Amino acid sequence: MKTIFKCLAVSLVFLLCVAIGGAGYFELMPSRKTCIQCHEIQASCANWTMSAHRNVDCKACHGSSVGSLHALRANVKRIWAHLRKDRHIEMRMDERQVLEMTGRCGSCHQSQFANWIRNGHASPYGKFLQDEKHNAKQKPAEQCLKCHGMFADHAFDDLMVRDGSNKVWRFVSDGQAQRPAINCLSCHAGHTDPAVATNGVFYYSRADECWFAATNLMVPKLVTEAGRFVRISQHGNTKLCLQCHTPLSSGLSKSGDDRTPTGVHEGLSCTACHNPHSGKTDDSCLQCHPTFSRCGGRDVRQLDTTYRNASSTNDIHHLTCTTCHAEKK
Repeated sequence: MKTIFKCLAVSLVFLLCVAIGGAGYFELMPSRKTCIQCHEIQASCANWTMSAHRNVDCKACHGSSVGSLHALRANVKRIWAHLRKDRHIEMRMDERQVLEMTGRCGSCHQSQFANWIRNGHASPYGKFLQDEKHNAKQKPAEQCLKCHGMFADHAFDDLMVRDGSNKVWRFVSDGQAQRPAINCLSCHAGHTDPAVATNGVFYYSRADECWFAATNLMVPKLVTEAGRFVRISQHGNTKLCLQCHTPLSSGLSKSGDDRTPTGVHEGLSCTACHNPHSGKTDDSCLQCHPTFSRCGGRDVRQLDTTYRNASSTNDIHHLTCTTCHAEKK
């Protein structure tokens, strides 16, 4: 019996030494000698070598392989999956890892990160999916996660449950409501050659679990109430915005979440006015218009141009010449 216990003890010590040695090897050796050796992520590594981040070490973005209990547990799961599965698919990050990486993006891209924090895109799940006014009209569903939860770990039915009525919903997991619904990786693919997309902009498809270059995205056909087709900018940033800021299935301009400009600004790219990270439009009017217009000397910066005010006649997305200029008879 003592011999058996000794053998077990020696085996456990040996396995522990192997585990510690392996973790130390992956932690201390260059990523090109560790990460790239794993064939499940060789495709990602190949893309990384062509990306703008090719001189940035894997750990600078992904963190240490043993830096936290969550990271250690995730890597053990990957090793176990590698050993027991015949089909080795590309590894995926879970939502927590994606959010941790988003925080690391801010260590280099400080101004962009600060702008994102102030933007509606950094708003938490709860703001979008627990909006009682909206849910009373249309209950939340899996399709909502296409934009308001691209990296959620669970399908919608496992993410939220109805709490009494159609308008009151709660998250199954504590803390989920406070997670940012749209993060850096929603629009950027860190491993991909930025030359294939405008300004390195991509769209992450939850259904396909991969990124698509914004320049290659399709845009919906839009028609006005008069039946006229709307001219849409083909800029990559606009195509990206239209994946979420879309009209209803009717394709009617101004329906759903559509903000595509018509009228005098028709054909302009979204980022012609909006900062791509903050969404702000501060002084963007002055890029094309003088401070004081020739129409009554009004300061264009003082006009209520937001779409949020339904009574405003100066909604920048849909105003026409006659909004400011009297029509000559």
